[in-house]
Amino acid sequence: MPPVITAQPLSQTNYIGAQLAFSVGAVGSAPMSYQWQAGSGGTYTNLVDGAAISGATSNLLTIFNATTNWAMPYRVIVSNNTGAVTSAVATLTVPSGWAMVWGDDFDETILDTTKWHAFVGNTTGGQNTYTSRTNNVYVANGMLHLVAQQDGYGGYRYSSGQVRTEGLYTKQYGHIEARMRMPDGQGFWPAFWMLGQNYDPGINWPYCGEIDVPENVGGLPNMVQGTIHYADVSGNDTFQTLQNEFPTPGDTAGNFHTYGVQWTSNAIIWQVDGMNVQTWTNWGAATGRNAYPAPFDQPFFFLLQLAVSGPGDYGGAPNGSTPFPSELQVDYVHVYDQLPVLTAQLISPGGFQLTWSGGILYEATNVLGPWTITRNAVTPFTVPLSTALKQKFYRVRSP
Repeated sequence: MPPVITAQPLSQTNYIGAQLAFSVGAVGSAPMSYQWQAGSGGTYTNLVDGAAISGATSNLLTIFNATTNWAMPYRVIVSNNTGAVTSAVATLTVPSGWAMVWGDDFDETILDTTKWHAFVGNTTGGQNTYTSRTNNVYVANGMLHLVAQQDGYGGYRYSSGQVRTEGLYTKQYGHIEARMRMPDGQGFWPAFWMLGQNYDPGINWPYCGEIDVPENVGGLPNMVQGTIHYADVSGNDTFQTLQNEFPTPGDTAGNFHTYGVQWTSNAIIWQVDGMNVQTWTNWGAATGRNAYPAPFDQPFFFLLQLAVSGPGDYGGAPNGSTPFPSELQVDYVHVYDQLPVLTAQLISPGGFQLTWSGGILYEATNVLGPWTITRNAVTPFTVPLSTALKQKFYRVRSP
């Protein structure tokens, strides 16, 4: 039987420094072989394994460190003794304005405790407790697995997993995303979310702020929800939220999707599969300690969890159809910073006008430094011609 492709490689957008993969599914008489190719100007060249890629002759092509040089079309030829078939073209887009600064691809065999710790305990007063047992939290096959069990552990009806970067890593502003698949089932409450670093259980929420990227009602698998929580002038929880249905009929949160936010000092853009779904630009109280831009003007830590809801919780409690055990699988969590941009324009009279974004302007008399701060605001700066002729050097770096 000649090979038949059952799952085509899919186009994707990823950022500088990210690890990514293209895959193909095929059936046919064994043995089958694979040859990945990359295109340029309509011409495709066979790829070979090396420091930058792996799997050039397998069904999974991995690029370890994305750069703009890898932004091109890809395809794979699948063949056996009775024929060959060429896949659809999948295009990799690598935006040049962002670079990865932190992440976890869960490629180890255990949880990386320099990045995450497994939370232990009950936070809602309901029927679910989080544990650090491998029954509930483990890393395998390039994924983080958070598993819900109906096992009566610790006197609770359900046990499950939650991991946090609290005390290990926080981030203020940037592009933050996770690729994950969530379990279908009434009562499941999976989430990738963020809390302000000044979080103090029972005291400082919602003052600390919360970003849900996203959460899901297990009984409504065709929908995910993005939310921001903050305090009003009296300290009451106030939130803005949006429910987003997957556009493809039959698609659910039980399939892998990418969820993220692009977070700046004055906007939080919620994204699903790289598409902007909702933009929040106004939050907080008009006056006082909770006034805008608080609380989203401080570093936040990350949480991944699979909760099991109680009767009064989000989505309601499990019922007789809820499958146990079930799990949340996380392929990766990536964090990106926008790269600083510096431009120079000759103006007459005067000299060179420098404009920049995303950082602070530095000056040196030697290209190797030392560098000193010239301007720390994003405003034009004119370098007189007399100064430029003395070979002053300028660059912009992240704050």
